[in-house]
Amino acid sequence: MRKILAIMAAVMLFVACDFARESVELKPDIEVTFINPVAAPVDGGGFAEIEEIKFVAKNSVDCTVKQVVWEYYAKDGTRFFGPFEIPIYVKVQGIVEPAEVDTSILENMPLPVDTVLIYLTSTNTYEAKAQISFIAYDDYYGTRTDTAQCQFGLYRNP
Repeated sequence: MRKILAIMAAVMLFVACDFARESVELKPDIEVTFINPVAAPVDGGGFAEIEEIKFVAKNSVDCTVKQVVWEYYAKDGTRFFGPFEIPIYVKVQGIVEPAEVDTSILENMPLPVDTVLIYLTSTNTYEAKAQISFIAYDDYYGTRTDTAQCQFGLYRNP
């Protein structure tokens, strides 16, 4: 009976170590699942505030979003300003139970829009967008990264 228990313990240890090794080899994989609002006016200049951005992990790797990079694009797709980078800290838990995925939330993120307003009025256009990239680093080594992107609309009232 002891031999059977010892063999079962060895098998369980092997399976646990194999699972841990595979999890550590994975790169972080996150995505932006929700953004509120999706657009904002730039008529007043200053800042456009994104009230809520939600992230989820797509695998079991815990990671931390440490940087936000944003660029401004015209309607035709040409970049007219940026990129800019700021440090942030948002912890994103990896998937443990596939039926219950944890959601991480970033609240009240400001985007400066003075330059966007100047660009829109000088070119006599009414809409632009900000492409926002969130760069996540894994919590195991800190060297593996993933980037989740979303777009935020900016418009000028006629």
